Amino acid sequence: MLKSRTLFFYFLQECIPPFFLGITVFSLILITGNLLKILQILITKGVEILDFLRLLFYTFIPLFSFVIPMSVMLSILIALSRFSIDNEITAFKSLGISPYKFIPPALTIGILATIVTGSITLYFSPRAFGEVRKITTRMLESGVASTLREGAFTEIIDGITLYAKEIGKEKSHFYDVFIHDSRGKVNSYIAYAKEGLIKSASQGYFLTIHLKNGSIHLSSDDYELLKILDFKSYELNIPVNISKEIPGEFRSPKEMPTPYLIKYIRSGKKSQRDIIKASIQLSRRLSFPLACLIFVVISIPVGFIAPREGKLWGFTFSIILFTLYYILLVGGENLAYRGIISGGVASMLPNLLFLIAGTYMNRLLSRPG
Repeated sequence: MLKSRTLFFYFLQECIPPFFLGITVFSLILITGNLLKILQILITKGVEILDFLRLLFYTFIPLFSFVIPMSVMLSILIALSRFSIDNEITAFKSLGISPYKFIPPALTIGILATIVTGSITLYFSPRAFGEVRKITTRMLESGVASTLREGAFTEIIDGITLYAKEIGKEKSHFYDVFIHDSRGKVNSYIAYAKEGLIKSASQGYFLTIHLKNGSIHLSSDDYELLKILDFKSYELNIPVNISKEIPGEFRSPKEMPTPYLIKYIRSGKKSQRDIIKASIQLSRRLSFPLACLIFVVISIPVGFIAPREGKLWGFTFSIILFTLYYILLVGGENLAYRGIISGGVASMLPNLLFLIAGTYMNRLLSRPG
């Protein structure tokens, strides 16, 4: 009993440092792409540092649904790899200690990681995706207002250029404004208005420029004037570069609270593709927490075949296994979009295959030699 308890805490102690190392390294790797985009907004639009930090925080939250399962696998593989390099596995075998003695501490890590990951995917991530969209809209709104200059042309986004003769005390309010919109594939237009105001939609789906008392000059791609439209009030909506699959209270399935997402799937009122997207999203929210346990099942036998040289073996092999997991994940979701399998089980496919492989390898591990 004492031997099992000592081994339990000994293995647990070996797993904790590489687990947090994995959290740090994988988080930095995954955040890099998003961080560059956020920094670009911060530098070019001159937004407030508080909004930047909040956006960075909410961007981090969904990443942990990937990072935590990867770190579970990494911690077990590095611990067993270290045992192998120091010939401790040979010593364990000579003492009659079965490889299955390592399952309880590894399973403890997996269960705790499953609880944390489940709370993230089922509750915190949907809220984080919604906050990212709203903050991005607000940053774009304040950033556009801060970059406007009297008597100068300002490119708001690709394809939309704004000129204001006079800017009010509130940077978002301007007068005698020209806007050129060339986003159309065939036609473009120039809008003139005596007054303009930058604001965002209530749900944060897009940036809105409200124009008063002006006209729109519509032209073809060769600048031939097609028509002129006068208006007293006109709103130019600029979509924020955030997922826009589903209109309404929630912009996409990623933002839907889990109970609402289940209700949305069961309603059957949307198109088949929208239902598949929502089903895949629900499947992901369940599959990533379960992956923490699945990775425990497969990491134990894999860790016992670690080579006795090379301290980076555990890190390298965890990257290989998770890459394979992600390929199977994307493959399963593509099969769902083609109607070959159900969207509800698409993201569970890699878990099932890894569980089969891990069970088989554990059976091999129990054989003599």
